[in-house]
Amino acid sequence: MQEEKHLSPETIEKYVKGELSGDEVVDAERHLAGCAKCKMKTDTLRSFSSLWSEWTAKAHGEAHRKADEKRLVTIRKLLSERKVQELMEKFTDLIKKGPVHLQKSLEAMSQNLNDLFRRTFTYPTPSFAPVFGEYPITVLSPFGKVFYPIVFEWQPYEGADKYIISIEEANWSYGTTATKVEVGPGELQLIYGKEYMWEIRIMSGEELTDKIVGFFSLAAEDEIRELTEIEGRTESIEPEQDSCILWAGILEEKEFYIEAIEQYKKAYALEPSNGVAYRIAYCYDKLELEELRDKWNRKILEENV
Repeated sequence: MQEEKHLSPETIEKYVKGELSGDEVVDAERHLAGCAKCKMKTDTLRSFSSLWSEWTAKAHGEAHRKADEKRLVTIRKLLSERKVQELMEKFTDLIKKGPVHLQKSLEAMSQNLNDLFRRTFTYPTPSFAPVFGEYPITVLSPFGKVFYPIVFEWQPYEGADKYIISIEEANWSYGTTATKVEVGPGELQLIYGKEYMWEIRIMSGEELTDKIVGFFSLAAEDEIRELTEIEGRTESIEPEQDSCILWAGILEEKEFYIEAIEQYKKAYALEPSNGVAYRIAYCYDKLELEELRDKWNRKILEENV
């Protein structure tokens, strides 16, 4: 069966402008109901059109109009500023409604968070250096600063029938056939604020076929308590994508990059966005996980083609 084609840019534009015939509207809406990509393009164009109307109203009476490309930059800037403003309004509301002992900490990160979101939703999306070659993606976490539960996650290895995770300093090891393990304080008792080296051994029967090592540090106890309370307060923010982005931004600002990545990925799953993909790539870059950074960088480049 031949795969249904996406709506052409001309059809989307006519649909938004109300220029399609009755049958064409039915066909377009049937396609949009099952195609997230075309729906996202349609919603974006509708937002652009609305903002363009606002912009032209303000610009009425000017002697000369800017070129189309410059107009698009202006519209995108308005979209960017609106999104950042909405997120920062929700963050400000979070500060006001938070208990006194949290307000000072949240206020301290306010400017950095504002700058982070401005970089996130800048158009065109900032990009890293071009991708050179392909990398085998192996272990996904844990790296950098983390808190409980500690998540060990990796991609499956061909021929492996068992994986053994161990942390020598904690005198702890765990065997599994899965490729993701979450460990809480009841099973793994670590010292808050200390750095640990972990090891994953890839086993085929009783034979060791490969070994991977990495580092992470468990956050300080008071920092974990504070973040746990903030997380509980961000969960009520609507829509869900804004809740994920705000919480991810707070985690990133605090340098919990692995946890931030997980929240950005949730936001991206709800609504794919170059800006969110960039944040994921940026966090992987901070962790020096170049192959994972480039994987998300490619998503940005592919979307811009």
